[in-house]
Parts: sequence; C-alpha cells; structure tokens
Amino acid sequence: MSAVNGEITKITIAPYRGTTTLEADVKMLVEGQEIRRRWKSPHGSRTSTERWAREKARAFLTARATKTKEPAPNFAEFAIRYVGDHVQVCRLRPSTAASIQMNLKKHLIPMFGKFRVDEITDDHILQIKKLKLAAGTINKLLQVLGQILRDAAAKGLLSKMPVFKGVKCNAGRHAFYTPAEYDRLVQAAGHDPRMLVLVLLGGDAGMRIGEMIALEWSRIDYGANKVHVEFAAWKGHIGPPKSGQPRSVPMTPRLRAALLALEQNGPRVLMRSEGRYGKANEPITRSVAGEWLKAAHARAELQLFGVHTLRHTFCSHLAIVGAPVTAIRDLAGHSSVAVTQRYMHLAPAGMVSAIDLLANVHASSSATSSLEKGGRRESARKKN
Repeated sequence: MSAVNGEITKITIAPYRGTTTLEADVKMLVEGQEIRRRWKSPHGSRTSTERWAREKARAFLTARATKTKEPAPNFAEFAIRYVGDHVQVCRLRPSTAASIQMNLKKHLIPMFGKFRVDEITDDHILQIKKLKLAAGTINKLLQVLGQILRDAAAKGLLSKMPVFKGVKCNAGRHAFYTPAEYDRLVQAAGHDPRMLVLVLLGGDAGMRIGEMIALEWSRIDYGANKVHVEFAAWKGHIGPPKSGQPRSVPMTPRLRAALLALEQNGPRVLMRSEGRYGKANEPITRSVAGEWLKAAHARAELQLFGVHTLRHTFCSHLAIVGAPVTAIRDLAGHSSVAVTQRYMHLAPAGMVSAIDLLANVHASSSATSSLEKGGRRESARKKN
C-alpha cells in the first residue's frame, strides 16, 4: 500500500468473543496517526481471513485518501470568527481589539474576503507590502493576517503557509518643544489650573492622554512625591497603561504645586466644565484636552501640536540633560529600550564623553607601550 494513502502495520486474527467466528484486528498508519479497525470475517480459516482483511484494509485506505475534502472557508468568514475568539480568549484591551477589527474590516477583508483561506499566497502578501501606507501600519496588517492563517494551518486548512516578513520601519524623529518653547507653553497654560495640570502631566511626567484622563486623586502620592500611573482610559473603558505595567513618576516642584492648587471636583484629577463636550464635573475627553491645548498654544503663539507631543518633549528633555536610556524607558513606561532609543540622538554630550573615554584608553595604551619599549632598551644596554 502506498505510503501516501497509508500503510497496514499489523493484522491479528482471533475468534470473536469466544465464538467460532473469526475477527480481523487491523492497525494502519495514516499521516503519522495510528488507525485501528475490527471486522468480522466471512471466512472460516485464518489464512483466508487474513487475505480478506488485507484487501478490505487497502480498500479502506484508498477510499479515505480519495474522499472529497470539504473546501476551506472563505477568508472573511474565517477571519471574523477567529478575531472574535482571539479578542475574547486573550482578553485584549479594548483599544487593541478595536485596532485589529479596524485593520480587518478596512483592509484585509476588502482585499482577501472573497478568497478561501487556502488560496492566499505569497503574491497576496506582496500586495499588502505595496500599499501606500506607513511601514508600521503595513506590519500590523501582516501581523493580523499571519495570526489568522496560522490558526487556519493549525486546523489543517492550509497545505502551505505563506512567508511573512515585515517591511523595514524607519522611525522618524519625534517632534518636541524646545525648553524655551515648552516654558512659554507652561506660562500660557497658567491662567487655567486644569490646563496647567494637563500640560505638566504630559511634559513634566510623560503621561499619555489616556493615562491623564484616567488619573485619580488617590494616585497622587504627596508623601512619596510621586504620580502613580496605573490606569488608562479609552472611549470610556478603563484598563492598564499601554505597556501593561504600572509605573511611578516623581513630581517636579511645579507639577506638585499645580496639583495642590487644583480644586478637587470628583475622583478624577482632570474634570471638565459645562460646554459642548459634556456636563460639568465629568472626566475630560480627548476632545476637551485638545481644545485646552489649542487655547494654550494660541496664548503662547506656538505652532499647534497634539497632546502626545508633550510626552515626546518629556523624553527628549531627559535625553538632552543626559539621563540614562534605561531611566527614560522606566519613567516613560516604554515597552523596550528600542522605543527609547529614538530620543537618544539628543544626547550628543554622552556620546562625546564615551569617545573621550575611548581616546583615554588609547592614550594610556600608547604610554604603556612606550614605557615598555624604553624599559626593554634600558635592559639591553645593561646586558651589553
């Protein structure tokens, strides 16, 4: 029997449960899996029964191999079901789940929804890489598609898995406020205590907007002089920070003073007043934060940037003053040093110092070498 269809590994002939009727116990190996079948024999002799059982097993294996396989489901159907299960089982944060759903519905389903999952090939992967999107977005699409197809392969729906390799992502340098510009912005925000706290939480503590929105007074530790960043808000959902890990950031004197001067109107630190974005004494939203920052920019006569630029400013200023990369990583709550490295071009003094140290080593090595040569010459003269 062809190994493609399977092979018969053992045939045992014995009476069936104490009767005179013979039974064939047949073991077969198909795709690395053992299959066992028992058949009552129509023959009275063991030789005839074994011959009959062997033919029956061959027919069984041939029929099994030629059985029409159900077609694989189309990508849209399979992907929607997989992502729904993946979000629930892995307990993804709402923002992460929304990002995956958006990439699926906006890009992947329109591109591949009509194909079966086993019809997606390397050529389709190339189509994604040719999209006029940011490299980071393309890599996220490849990641989601790869997860879906790997699940399909695990279910035996693919005969060959396409090759996934991300595109090179050349992360640009982040925009930030110079120390003078940031000081102007802080001064301009000073007319509104809430606006001032918003600016300082971003620029003096490096907090993300979701972390600012979720910040509660109970997380302001005046005794330890720290802000404990443990939660983030996203469209009404409260969860862990982006990195998944809480962190504590020491307060600068002006951030501490601004928090002490801010009136407490609820459990959250930043609350809004009556207006088009909601009712008074409700937590602020991203839109409210944007309006506050827009007003501060106008007063400071600065080019308008988003709230996240305050966080870039925090990291950039730490790099400028020579803070270690690991310290910046921990204070900002970055997932890895690789993220923090995007700011380290602003610390040339540290690099110069490192080169100076290297030059000192070279100079010391040269001096030692000269002394050794002089000592050897002096020793030679004494011998002569």
